[in-house]
Amino acid sequence: MGYIKASLMHGENLVRTARIHPFIFVQPAVILLLGWWYSGSEIGLFRYLGWLLLLLGLVALLQRLFVVIGADYGVTDRRLVFKTGIVRRRVRELVHEKIEGIEIYQSFWGRIMGYGSLLVTTGGAINPSTSVRDPVYFRVSVYESIENSRLRLITRHFGYEAKPSEE
Repeated sequence: MGYIKASLMHGENLVRTARIHPFIFVQPAVILLLGWWYSGSEIGLFRYLGWLLLLLGLVALLQRLFVVIGADYGVTDRRLVFKTGIVRRRVRELVHEKIEGIEIYQSFWGRIMGYGSLLVTTGGAINPSTSVRDPVYFRVSVYESIENSRLRLITRHFGYEAKPSEE
């Protein structure tokens, strides 16, 4: 969470962070296991296939490792921040007032393992983030932070304490 903490504005607080789910390492692990198994074969073609699978699995593993290291997702009391990348950085900062909705997509395995994709809509633009750990809790944190932000604005503007609606 280095980027998000470093980019906090004066008086801004970090509410919740999210990480990439480790399930993204399953595919490279399976490729590496198949490569290891095939590389021990007595048949030359299978042995070369095993070495190729080991190489591909290692590349996929390194790529996913860089994705996990470079991803920072966070909710502050003023905005939603998505940072990806290590060498080439991409940052999407969405102000609470501009967020229209958050869609969650979870596959079968995503539901079982507790990860999913977030699609945040803002004025016609869609901001996707994939493989987020516990996306439902992250969405709830975003909505709670937006509601608290609106209550602070009402309090500051009208000079009285607004109470959140109870349903």
